[in-house]
Amino acid sequence: MQKLLVSSIVIVAASFSTSAMALDISVKKTVVIEYDREDVEVGTLRCDPPQYRADEEGEILGYPTEWCEYICKWKNAAELPLTANLYLWEKQKSGHYDCRENSKESIATYVINSPNQVSKGFDYNNQKKTIRALSAAATGAGDIYGTVSFRGLGYTNYGIHIADGEAEEPEEPEEEEEGEE
Repeated sequence: MQKLLVSSIVIVAASFSTSAMALDISVKKTVVIEYDREDVEVGTLRCDPPQYRADEEGEILGYPTEWCEYICKWKNAAELPLTANLYLWEKQKSGHYDCRENSKESIATYVINSPNQVSKGFDYNNQKKTIRALSAAATGAGDIYGTVSFRGLGYTNYGIHIADGEAEEPEEPEEEEEGEE
């Protein structure tokens, strides 16, 4: 637990200079893991309305903080799909203390995996794994970018991209007409 806490703090600290947006629970999200410089689609994410959580002892960031906790269903992209529970904490900020309202609008915040629950997800092979640490920030367009590390895969951090909506179908390459070279 101590290593998990330290890993989460280090990853969150690296994200402080960027902003993230609240998780919009009204849309299904597409999840992509970066592996070997390639983006691999690893499923979709659907989250329930968030609940309020307080860290009054300051165990997560070193000072007391308040969070919105989301419970998300992560469904992998395999032919025979599996699901996993992903528990995410979103840091509250001044003026945005209503977790339900935050889930409907864009606000600057940070997102980590819950230190109190065991979260699972899918690696680049669409295999279910326990998440060691996840920390994310978002662009102004609502896409969430961050890093994730899984148990059993060492301490390697993989890029993770959580985007609104289903992934678009790749375009088919145009066929050349016969006789053209």
